[in-house]
Amino acid sequence: MPISYPSKVVTILDVPEVHKFKARFKYNFFVTDEKTNDSGDARLHGSSDAELKNSLRKRIPRWVEFRFDPADVRTNNSVDNEFVKKISDPKNVQRIISENLDKIQKEIDVASKGYSTLNLQDRSIAYKASQLVRFSTRVRGRSLGYKSPYYKKKRGWQYTRSNVAKLLNDITSDYISGKWLIRAMGSLRYRSVFYYRTRSGRRRYYRPRWVRKFRSIKQYVQINDKFLHDILIGSVADPTSPYMHELSKKIKDAEQIQESARKDGTPGIINDYEYAPNITPISIDRVNPGEFTSAVKIIGYIIDKWELQPNRSYKKCDPVIVAGSNSGIAVDTKIKYGAYYVYRIRAIALAQFQAIDEETAQLYAISGLISSRSSRSARVRCKEYRPPTPPSDLDFVWDYEEKKLMIMWSFPVTPQRDIKRFQVFKRADIYEPYELQIEYDFDDSEVPDPRSEQPRRSRVIDMEDPMTIYWDEEFTKESVAIYSLCSIDAHDFSSNYSAQYAVWFDETKNRLMKKMISPSGAPKPYPNFYLCEGADPVNGEINLTSDCMKDSGHTSCRIFFDPEYLSITGENDEELGLWSTLQEGGSYKLQIINTDRQKSQLVDIKIDDLRTK
Repeated sequence: MPISYPSKVVTILDVPEVHKFKARFKYNFFVTDEKTNDSGDARLHGSSDAELKNSLRKRIPRWVEFRFDPADVRTNNSVDNEFVKKISDPKNVQRIISENLDKIQKEIDVASKGYSTLNLQDRSIAYKASQLVRFSTRVRGRSLGYKSPYYKKKRGWQYTRSNVAKLLNDITSDYISGKWLIRAMGSLRYRSVFYYRTRSGRRRYYRPRWVRKFRSIKQYVQINDKFLHDILIGSVADPTSPYMHELSKKIKDAEQIQESARKDGTPGIINDYEYAPNITPISIDRVNPGEFTSAVKIIGYIIDKWELQPNRSYKKCDPVIVAGSNSGIAVDTKIKYGAYYVYRIRAIALAQFQAIDEETAQLYAISGLISSRSSRSARVRCKEYRPPTPPSDLDFVWDYEEKKLMIMWSFPVTPQRDIKRFQVFKRADIYEPYELQIEYDFDDSEVPDPRSEQPRRSRVIDMEDPMTIYWDEEFTKESVAIYSLCSIDAHDFSSNYSAQYAVWFDETKNRLMKKMISPSGAPKPYPNFYLCEGADPVNGEINLTSDCMKDSGHTSCRIFFDPEYLSITGENDEELGLWSTLQEGGSYKLQIINTDRQKSQLVDIKIDDLRTK
């Protein structure tokens, strides 16, 4: 009669994971060395104190802010015994964690002797699941006498999504919803939705977010080393196993571990050392019998950090340490502008166990730091995309002595303090494009951003300090010109046009005249976007856009409704309701106006949803 091996003691530590981890770049103001200096500010770095953050945020040029849900911890009466309190005080946590970074163990590494831990995650499960659905449908369809799916229509059975969904509904469990099958055939199918890159023309595939969540499912197991290889062989033998591909890479190592474990161990006997978990202590305290109870307590978080290098490799950076378990906010100030960072957060637990010295029988409290499994990564590109404001308070003065036009403006007030260039534009009338007259470049960045605009070097003046005055020597008393200015910041973002003024000299009054033809904010490609009434002395008001269509010589029209999507849902699969049908009581209005007879007619347009429910 076969007898199984005695069961060993398995040590499992489950430190709660951190959820909803998000990172966001915050840009406060410009400094010259922002692309090279990542020293940060020690007063705010890693801090979770909201009051401290608010007092210092005006002094920090940039940072990455983290938000997350604190780890869910169930406490007990012994969690704060005197030995835990001694080293878990928030004032000491930052120092304790930083001094013992090399001694922090992952929860999957704290196992009993003779066990191997596996953390399994199948990142291609969505693709494999969709392929299995398609393959099983084809196989079942052929086995039941249906026609090949490669033909659109044959006598008898037609291969359509609705027929496939009906077929799957017949051969699957009653617990599976028919709506889910239709949804799976439309969204889960590989290569069903794709888009093209404009420049390269390469096709990229898109999968809905709810499908991509399958990739984040993780499985943590501990397996006895004496049977590790046999168990993995059995798993890999099943081609439909969700972790078949991942486990097949560990077969050779598992075979060596199993062979070594069986050679060193004694069958049928469990040694004393096999009961002890492999904890790396950070402190050992002598205790008296009866006064100590084992305890585990979350004392803080570690945010692991990597920086993407120019060669596409990742450089490991110093982690961000957050003291305290209740706060869900942290800050990383040690960043460079323009850099790309990847973050993951782990909860850190202080675990204390009782140990006995075999020679003296003395009791000790052994303390160790255990980390949870890492959260999903948060990726941050440290760039700000807020364009500067255009110059304001434009004024035009005629210099009677030099007989030149002087243009003056005020430096825009921006909290970012990153405006580094001014551009002065001029045109003869509203039907001509603007021409750059001068660009003042006072950029003092240590590493300037590459320019998207390449003005002629003769029109660019490099200077150390900004200038807000320009003399137009080509303007005369007979000239009529339109002027406007733009600001460009240190990150090569350009503002829209400032207020646009038409300027001319009235010799009868012997003074300079000006008139605003457009308020501030017109885009650079469309300087006439906000033209005022009377901007054009011939035709009067001009608008770039119109809310109506003009047509003549026709007595009828056809209206086509050809949407790309019949149903649009949000992240949680809720209907967004972007268009209304006849069934919902919705209608659209079209007003037709006959300008000759000054008559109008209002036409109701209703959309009937003919889809079967």
